[in-house]
Amino acid sequence: TDVLGEVTIIGPGAGGCEAGFALLSDMLNIHRLLAG
Repeated sequence: TDVLGEVTIIGPGAGGCEAGFALLSDMLNIHRLLAG
């Protein structure tokens, strides 16, 4: 969060594991897009 600052995740399914998995999934997808 150094770049984003404070992050709040709320809503259904926003538990620790679910949020962590979603973040990891997003980061991997971004990497794949940038790697070409």
